[in-house]
Formats: sequence, structure tokens, C-alpha cells
Amino acid sequence: RIFFFPKRDLPPNLSQNTVNRFGHNLKNITKGGRRTTMHDNLQDLLSKLLRQVGITHDGGRFGRTRRCASTFSAEVNRGQPLPRNDDQGSQWLRGIIPDLIIHGTGLSEPRHRDPSGLTLPDEVTLVDFKTLGVESRAHHQASSQSRVNARQHVVTDEYTNHAKRLDQKYNGTPVGTRGPTEAKLREFNEGHVCAPTVGPAGEVSSHMEMLLDHIAGEAAYTHCGHYDVNIKEAHNLHLQRVRRKVCHNVHRGWAVVLEQSLQAHGPIFYASPAGTPQEDAEAEEQMDFDAHIFEHGVDGGDFTGHNSDPSRS
Repeated sequence: RIFFFPKRDLPPNLSQNTVNRFGHNLKNITKGGRRTTMHDNLQDLLSKLLRQVGITHDGGRFGRTRRCASTFSAEVNRGQPLPRNDDQGSQWLRGIIPDLIIHGTGLSEPRHRDPSGLTLPDEVTLVDFKTLGVESRAHHQASSQSRVNARQHVVTDEYTNHAKRLDQKYNGTPVGTRGPTEAKLREFNEGHVCAPTVGPAGEVSSHMEMLLDHIAGEAAYTHCGHYDVNIKEAHNLHLQRVRRKVCHNVHRGWAVVLEQSLQAHGPIFYASPAGTPQEDAEAEEQMDFDAHIFEHGVDGGDFTGHNSDPSRS
């Protein structure tokens, strides 16, 4: 059984596992690999959706290869394994191992250009999925949608910085000079990384929206080859389907994280939220609204999803 106690009643001999009124802190617990399992399930779902519509990719359960771990093996440390017990170097190397590599040859342009400027058609692009838990001090200060996009936008810089550090430490590359690892990184869409990010309420970043738009577009062309239907209608149909699949996957994933975290960490104690009760409630309402919009669209608009605008369909 799971017990919730006010923090003032915390026995002195128990660890202080605390949550806010919504239990959100549990979503940030990474012990035991629960977030990793959620991440991998999301990765495999996108791999399956890409495979179903014929978009070539590496990594994931349905990619041409299951892993992308060797992407930079020949460039780092001149192709030799990193020294044992070099935790820092291993961390940098793990930081540039993508989840998927999408080969965009033959992809059509998406209906709406991504705000970040990233494009996939005719490019080979690294994809790195991110799961964003609740930030207790900030979740009442910014919309959930802005947080997933903010997390998404720093991933390219993270990859670049990791590559530079690896070159400087293991390849002897002088500061300010592009080394072999960074040069290899820039072979993939000029170094721009696609970083689909999901938040705790099922909200997704613009890169995830772009991926789903490409998947729906490819499915729509196949659909119209068998049925007499308008391409825009077919696109909207398949976009709604893939969004629903991703949304359900994310919600199930967070539910498992919460349940297993509760079971693994014993008694859970309530701690007052960082903001006022009104701010905390408003933030929760906004996250629920974002998740609803992602799955169901806006007031029956022709183009459904975040920032829906029927006039842009």
C-alpha cells in the first residue's frame, strides 16, 4: 500500500521522498531505469511508425540497424576505445549517440515549416528523444509547451559541445579548430539535431510535431493511391491517428513511471508547492489543456494539434 502523509508528520528515521499536491516530483525520479524504459518505448513507437510509411532510418526496433552507438566510433580517440574508468569521456560520448538516424531522401516538404528552421527532406538527420519531467520551481512560471521547445532547442549545442570536448581531449584538436568528431557531426544535416521532446502532460515539442507531420504525409500519399479522397483530408486523418498513438504512449509511460516510483520508494510525503495554490492549479490546468489540444485539436478545426489554425491547412 502507498501512504501519503503531511511532511510535518515525517518520522525521523524515514527518507524524505516528497511530492507536491499532484505527485509530480515522482516523474523526475530516474532510479531503476523507469524513465529509460519510457524513452525506449517512445523511440520504438516512432521507429515503427517510420517503418510503416517507408521512411528509412537506423536505430530503434524497426530500423535498418537496431543501434546507433557506433556513429562516431571511428572519429573519437582515432578509432580506439576510450580509456577505462574515464567517466567524463564516456559521458561526452554517450551524449552524441543518437536514438535514430533518419534518411530523408525523397521526403516531401512538411505543410508548416518548423520554427527552429530544421528540415528533414534530402538530409540525413540525427534524432535524440527527450522526456521532460516537471520542474517544481518553474512549472508554474512558464507554459508546458514553451518548456519542451526550450529543452529541444539546446540539444544541438549539447552535441556540438560534446564533440568539441572529445576532439580536444582525445584527438589533440586545438581550441577553435574543428576536429574529426565535430566534422563528422556536421555531416548530419549540418550538425542540426532533431530532438523530439515530450512533457509530463503529454505535450510535445515542434520537432515531434514535424516528425508526425512527415509520417502522416507519407501515409496520406499511399492512402490516396487506394481511395478517392482529397490529399489534405487524408493527411489530417493520418495525422490524427499518429498523434493519438504517441499521446497514448506518453501517458501510459508516465503512468508506469508514477506507479513504479510509488512502489519502489515506500511512504510518500506531501510538500507544499513552490508557487501559490492558485499558481499551482493554473499550471496544472494549462498542462491538461495542452495535452487535450495535442490529442483532439481545437474546436473541430480542419488542422488539429498544437497551435491549430484552420486557415493554414
